[in-house]
Amino acid sequence: MTKPNMQVRINLFGGLKFYADGKQVLGQLRKSRKTDLFLEYLILQRGRPVPHAELLSALWSDRESGNPATALRTLLHRYRKLIEQEDIYVLYRSIITTRGFYQWNSRLRDCEVDVYEFERLAYEARDYPAGSEERMPFYERMIELYTGPLQLSVVQSWVVPIATYFQNLYADCVYGMIEILKARGEHEKIVALCERAEGAGVSEERLQMEHMLALSISSAKGRGTMKRKDAQRTYDSARKAEQQAKLAMDALLKQVKSSKDGAYLCEYSTFLELCGVERQLSERMSTVQVLCLMALHAGDISDEELQVQTQRLCELACGCLQGGDAVCCSGPGQVAALFTTEDMTTGRLVAERIRSYYVGDKNAPAGSRLAYQLRLLRD
Repeated sequence: MTKPNMQVRINLFGGLKFYADGKQVLGQLRKSRKTDLFLEYLILQRGRPVPHAELLSALWSDRESGNPATALRTLLHRYRKLIEQEDIYVLYRSIITTRGFYQWNSRLRDCEVDVYEFERLAYEARDYPAGSEERMPFYERMIELYTGPLQLSVVQSWVVPIATYFQNLYADCVYGMIEILKARGEHEKIVALCERAEGAGVSEERLQMEHMLALSISSAKGRGTMKRKDAQRTYDSARKAEQQAKLAMDALLKQVKSSKDGAYLCEYSTFLELCGVERQLSERMSTVQVLCLMALHAGDISDEELQVQTQRLCELACGCLQGGDAVCCSGPGQVAALFTTEDMTTGRLVAERIRSYYVGDKNAPAGSRLAYQLRLLRD
């Protein structure tokens, strides 16, 4: 008979694992890499309804599954069947299904998730001054929770930015804890902390220098291998280089111009370079990038007026598209656009919107027509 007070814990750090009352359960999930990814993706969305198309894009490439939509339902069925077999009733309503969406139920009672707790602790620690003892309990729990990066053995494009985000929080926690331990003079603990962080995948130069400095100061078990002054000098040099790099990055970011609302209007040569970069990104990230060429037919108008109308079409296209898209004048009466969309059908709707706005504008020449061609950038 199932315990009425069952406590479930889900760990994502270092690989997906489920525990019920402290005992690992749902071990059969480990045999299905896709089911692991399916659950991890939903959990990391923190209760956001995820469209089927987004899940399909995250879990399958064009070459992996002949019918990914059916495979998606199979993953959900497999997960629910295992829950029923092991009677983990706390998870019966863990995945909410609505028309076109899957959603992790982040409000489950008696269910804790390590990444949720980890992130909450990171932000709660910031309520106290940097370097203060009040932060220590938060840091200690975060160190305990972080056993390794998300899905270390799985290479998926969507995992990388999320895993990097959590690893950065972990690194900040480690450095914050080191400063507190320095103030206490507990250098042996700094050595142990650095070794643990290195084992968890943090390989930054600053961590190595903190480790070296703590080793040189500590006499525990004969670990010190450098003179303290030499270690301090090397450490200070590394910290100075790190600060210089930070200042250079800040200066670089100030020079990066944020585009206004809408697409980026650029020169033709710049547009071609963007297409080359976006084509590689499209292949790597499995996004749909559409290249659109619009040709203006405005009857018997002067070259000067054609130039004016081409510029007006460029500006109109920029207003219809989104940030991250690009537009350029590719020739007299011709405008090229590069934009991200769900599929070619949606791409045609975007092009039709631009055409209807242009032709319907009172400033358009009488009898003007706008034709367009669409191609996937990966073709």
